[in-house]
Amino acid sequence: MAEDQTATKPAGGDPPAVKGSEASALPPPSPATRFSFHIWPPSQRTRDAVIHHLIDTLSTPSSLSKRYVVLPQEEASSTARLIEEEAFAAASAAGGGLVASVDDEVEVLQIYSKEISDRMIKSIKGRAASASSLSADGEGASSYPAPTDSSHSDANAITEASSLKSDSPQA
Repeated sequence: MAEDQTATKPAGGDPPAVKGSEASALPPPSPATRFSFHIWPPSQRTRDAVIHHLIDTLSTPSSLSKRYVVLPQEEASSTARLIEEEAFAAASAAGGGLVASVDDEVEVLQIYSKEISDRMIKSIKGRAASASSLSADGEGASSYPAPTDSSHSDANAITEASSLKSDSPQA
């Protein structure tokens, strides 16, 4: 009878796995795979979380909306999906599909993050420019509103210019 009880316990003398907890039912990983993890490409769940965060950022009052504009929920949703898809494609192209190490994966993830930020700012500036040109009685308004903080205007101009030159990020 004692043999039956020990046979139901996982290796290491741990208590039996809790129902619904598949990870504890698996054997422990080998030392070679114990610390192996992948950052790139992100899972669909992570990509969906990025999209939802973008929707919230674009459609709710924030420091970004104070400077530019808050997008309606439907427009924010379609814009967020487009931003994420384009950023993912650009980062994937920059990584060349071959990431040999965690450092390479981190680098591609940084490109993805930067692409999302750049594309979000570009989208919101374009939307704000459209809104301001419509309210200027049809006269040609500037394509981008003048930034209130000059310390960021040069960096934004450089970032926008480099993203317009090619679809792949500049190193």
